[in-house]
Amino acid sequence: MRAALWRVGTGLVLALAVASCGDSKSSTPTAPSVAPAPAPTPPPAPPPPAPEPPPPPPPPPEPPRLSSLSLSETSVPGQSSPTGTVTLTSAAPTGGAVVRLESSNVDGARVPSSVTVAAGATTATFTITTPTVSTRVNVTITASYAGVERTATLTVTLPALRASFTVTSPTRGADACVLIEGGTELDCRLDASGSSGAIVRWSWVLMAVERLITQKADAIFAEIDVQCRLVSGGESNTDDEGRRWVPMTISLEVMDRDGAQSPSTTKRVRLYTNGNCGFSAP
Repeated sequence: MRAALWRVGTGLVLALAVASCGDSKSSTPTAPSVAPAPAPTPPPAPPPPAPEPPPPPPPPPEPPRLSSLSLSETSVPGQSSPTGTVTLTSAAPTGGAVVRLESSNVDGARVPSSVTVAAGATTATFTITTPTVSTRVNVTITASYAGVERTATLTVTLPALRASFTVTSPTRGADACVLIEGGTELDCRLDASGSSGAIVRWSWVLMAVERLITQKADAIFAEIDVQCRLVSGGESNTDDEGRRWVPMTISLEVMDRDGAQSPSTTKRVRLYTNGNCGFSAP
């Protein structure tokens, strides 16, 4: 029986083998499948940028220097008090900035030895004292700080000139003159002693019909010599007492030793003809 089973099994194996061979002759062989290509490896990420270095610290501020010296006035008469101003390039440091001052001629202008610019400020002002001078003086004011000097020039002049005078006739009173000595002299006295300044010359101008100009070396002008042409042909007027007079102006200018001259001062007066120079009496 065991032999019969072996024969049966062998036959089945052969039959299967024959069938398998027959099928291989009639079918198309299958191509092997291709494996997909692997994905490319991504490049490595770049390293982070290096941090920027911190900015350098700002440079320390420059110390202040002396920028300028200016004067409130550049020309003043004696006995004046102009001012000066010093200016720094930047704010004064803690404790302030002491600016040294100097005058080239203390007989013309005096300044304090120094002026302090307060901490945080850029300017300071000082007073200049000017005494009376005998002639015009140019004074150099110098300011110095931190090795820098600045200068300014102040001119100190003689006192300001002012012309002032009175006119008085011994017979007609104030603001009147009378022709006497046949019309060759005036009886009035011109007194300019009220003028001010270092005066060396008084210049007078008398004007009626013609002009009389004269210069004097003192303030009093009296016994004034004239000629009839000063009034001849002029239109006369009559006062309340019936006395004839011609209008006349008297002007005065004064000059000092430096050649400076005052503005002119003028008075209008009555010139009484007193029956002279062709005018009827009275």
